[in-house]
Amino acid sequence: MLLLKKRGIGEQALNKIAQMAINSQFNQAQRLNVRVKTDPNLLAQGHLESLLIDGAGLVMQNNLRLQAMNITMGRVSVSPLKALMGNIQLLEPSHGKACFVFSNADLTHAFQAQTTHRLRDEFRLSLGSQAVTMTHHNVTCRILASGKIAIHGEVRVKETKETHPIGICATPKMLPGKLGVFFDGVQSLRGREIAPELTQWVLKKITAIANLENFELPGLSLQINQFEAAEGTLTLQATTKMTKLPA
Repeated sequence: MLLLKKRGIGEQALNKIAQMAINSQFNQAQRLNVRVKTDPNLLAQGHLESLLIDGAGLVMQNNLRLQAMNITMGRVSVSPLKALMGNIQLLEPSHGKACFVFSNADLTHAFQAQTTHRLRDEFRLSLGSQAVTMTHHNVTCRILASGKIAIHGEVRVKETKETHPIGICATPKMLPGKLGVFFDGVQSLRGREIAPELTQWVLKKITAIANLENFELPGLSLQINQFEAAEGTLTLQATTKMTKLPA
C-alpha cells in the first residue's frame, strides 16, 4: 500500500481511468468532466469519497442529445489494488442523484431521430373508408413558459402525397414507476380537432424521448424524483444507483 500513501497518486490515477470510461459512453461532448474524490487513507480502505460526472452539449450513443447532465454519487466502495491497476470494481452498489436538462433543440432532434424513440415513423390511419399511411415531417418541439410542450409539424399521406399541418400542446406529468414523464391535457393549436389515433402516436414518440431508461449508462439505473418545465428547458431530477463504473 506504499503507492497509496503518496499523496494524490491514487486520486489522479482514478480520475484518468474514470474519465476514459465515461467518455466512451458519448459520441460527442462540448464539455465532460469526471472527478473522483478520495485520499490515500480512504483509498487504502477501499473507499472513494464521491464520483462526479458533469457535462454539457452531450450526444449519447443512442443519438439522444442533452443540454446538460450532472450525476453525483456518494461514497463508493472499491477494490483499491484493482483500481490502481486500471479496474475500478465496485464492491457494493453506490447511490446518488442526477439532473438532466433538455432544450427545445434536443427534443426536436430526438423526435426526428429514429434511433431514439424506437417507434414507427409511419402510422396507419383510417380516413373514412380508406386506410392510409401517415409520416411526420418538419417537426419542432417547444417547451413553453406555461410548462406545456408544444409540437408543430406536418403529416403526409404516403399514398396521395398530401400534407396536413399539425399542432398540439400537452402538459408533462410523472410516469408511474418514476422512469420519465407522459403528456396529458392535449389541446389542438390549429383550431381543429386532430384524429385521436394520430395524437396518441405523436405523444407516444415524445414520451419515449423523456423516458429515463434512454439515458441509463451501463451499470447506472435512474428513477425520477421531480421535473420542471420552464420556457426552453425541461429538467428531470432523479435518484441513481450504480453497480459498476459505466464503460
